[in-house]
Amino acid sequence: HQQGSFPATRLRRLRRHAWLRRAVTETVLTPADLVWPIFVHDHEATFPVPSMPGVERLPIEGVLLAAEEALSISTDMKSVSTFSSVANPVQTPKDPVAAARTAFNMFDYTVARKAWEPLAAEGHADAQYGLYQIYSRGLLVDPDQDLAMRWLRLAARQAHPAAHFYLGLSYLRGEGLEKDLAQAWVWFSRAEAAQFPTAARARDSVEKRLTPEQLAAARKRLAQ
Repeated sequence: HQQGSFPATRLRRLRRHAWLRRAVTETVLTPADLVWPIFVHDHEATFPVPSMPGVERLPIEGVLLAAEEALSISTDMKSVSTFSSVANPVQTPKDPVAAARTAFNMFDYTVARKAWEPLAAEGHADAQYGLYQIYSRGLLVDPDQDLAMRWLRLAARQAHPAAHFYLGLSYLRGEGLEKDLAQAWVWFSRAEAAQFPTAARARDSVEKRLTPEQLAAARKRLAQ
């Protein structure tokens, strides 16, 4: 038998010992070995992280969509890690709706609700959406989905971008409303048209689950 010329023949003489084989073995890296980092804050908008170009800090609901995105890349992804941001103290705005929002972001839900209730009754969409947040999350009382949906629908009728998005999310999850993927697609599309963060991703995710007939009907409903 004539030995072939290198590298046609791969000599294994140098790997006779186990310790040497361990030293030169190839490393296998799979999605199961990785951790998906998610940066989150208690605001409605998405903000860039200045120290990490291309990375964004997401609203709370955006965490779920980011986790779904991780699974869509690989079902072997086992871990996510969230990094939260605590708001810095700010001056209270003079506008009552904005002042209530500031109180809400600082976790002073009693002040926020007290300010929002009369404003919501007068038809302020931001105040109506704020009450939806309080009642849907049960921040001061037990969650009341019926009351939460009432305020959310009123805000959505006034083309409130966040209300559009969360109404779509309610239809997607069947929370407070009967689950309806076509309706979820419609409201996510309206939120995306208003440039609400993560709306396009949510709409595209739902669209993959619709039949051609359902999608056609949803598009017709959106155009009405």
